[in-house]
Amino acid sequence: RTPLFEEFVGSSTADMLALCRHAFGNYVVQKFLACCTPDQCQRIFRNHLVDHIYSLSLHQYGCRVVQKAFAVLPLAQQLAMFAKLCQGDESLADGASPLMACCLHQHGNHVVQKAVTCLPAERLQSLVD
Repeated sequence: RTPLFEEFVGSSTADMLALCRHAFGNYVVQKFLACCTPDQCQRIFRNHLVDHIYSLSLHQYGCRVVQKAFAVLPLAQQLAMFAKLCQGDESLADGASPLMACCLHQHGNHVVQKAVTCLPAERLQSLVD
């Protein structure tokens, strides 16, 4: 464990989300996800991203971090992220399908496309049903 990584993961969730949503900061988060060990990626996911997947997916820069996470995280975390996309968040109107809203969103649709390419088809069907 490097001091830089520990400082990065030790930052507050608010700071991490601000970095994910920043025009240049999102590249820093993507680089950490691409270069760190699987355990380190999972720590970033668990500590900062898991509860904010839906809102990040609808953000211009945050969606890029979510796409990178789909590319590098193990299947269990990918499934957890996709489940969060299917659940949405409190900003949705009653009866709205969060996954469909994400599919129709100008940034969210890229996340759904990445999920479809990364997840096994049988797992996607069971989550969508």
